[in-house]
Amino acid sequence: MKYSGVFVPKIVDPLQLHQRECYYLYYELKGNGEIRQQIFCRGTTLLSDVYTCLQLWFVFDEELGCKLHKGFKEHAGRLLEDVEPLLAPSQDPRATVELCGHSLGGAV
Repeated sequence: MKYSGVFVPKIVDPLQLHQRECYYLYYELKGNGEIRQQIFCRGTTLLSDVYTCLQLWFVFDEELGCKLHKGFKEHAGRLLEDVEPLLAPSQDPRATVELCGHSLGGAV
């Protein structure tokens, strides 16, 4: 079986490859109007996460202007797709976003 250009043995449940990221989102609204947003990302848990970590080659990211680990870039993209609608607008100067994670979540 092929997934995202990578060979994946048939022992991996194909449905597992399409599961969304598990994260916790915490908001804190301070008296001065500051909006503190924290995202906590889980570590390597599923077998498909191991395959994400093993996508070791680098790909160029147009937005950042540098090369990134392919698996981590794709994982971060899925996470952003999930949480971006929940965050304060990026142009809001009162808002900050903090990321925290372990293992694969830390790589994001």
